[in-house]
Amino acid sequence: MAGSISKEEQDRRRENWRQANASVRIEKGMISPEFLALQERHITGEISDEELDAELLRIHPKGGW
Repeated sequence: MAGSISKEEQDRRRENWRQANASVRIEKGMISPEFLALQERHITGEISDEELDAELLRIHPKGGW
């Protein structure tokens, strides 16, 4: 499990996810509540980048998220 991260890193991650989600929505894509919850866990440092990747593959085994 990931360790704690700084407020600055949380802010950076939140902004990165905000931009990514905006891009998906511009293209008329949908973001599931499960995916949004996973993003929040990543933002707060509850899960690491590697754990995020593993969870994404679990949710969407063929990619396409």
